[in-house]
Amino acid sequence: MSPPLAEHFVRLACQRVASPARKLTRADFALLQRYDWLGDIRELQNVIERAVILSQGGALRFDLSPGNGHAIAAAAPSSSNGVASESSPALFSAQELKQRERDNIQAALEQSRWKVYGPGGAAELLGLKPTTLASKMKRLRISRTS
Repeated sequence: MSPPLAEHFVRLACQRVASPARKLTRADFALLQRYDWLGDIRELQNVIERAVILSQGGALRFDLSPGNGHAIAAAAPSSSNGVASESSPALFSAQELKQRERDNIQAALEQSRWKVYGPGGAAELLGLKPTTLASKMKRLRISRTS
């Protein structure tokens, strides 16, 4: 996957659906590069167009899940020894899951400049109800000063 090609497809998709211009982040590039592209260039174009449509003005969200006709084994989290097993998914302890959830919420808050509610807010970026995000933040003790 070529970053200039991906950026080109983002520009085309935004024009096609009359959406505001979007930029791919480093995390987006990393996700797209880890993906095992089995199809041709149209697969990349379709994935990007779908992300633009689903984002509704917020951050791009790539749906590379197996249930969507895509396999993202290459982007699966690695196991504790740093190597993802091809035969079984990586396992995480409850503490690791809690930390990953905390890190993910923190990243969404930083990306939204600590806007929790409304368009472009962290709740929208995470696909959560604002009240659900607020309760998770309270449970995980996440505040702007943490």
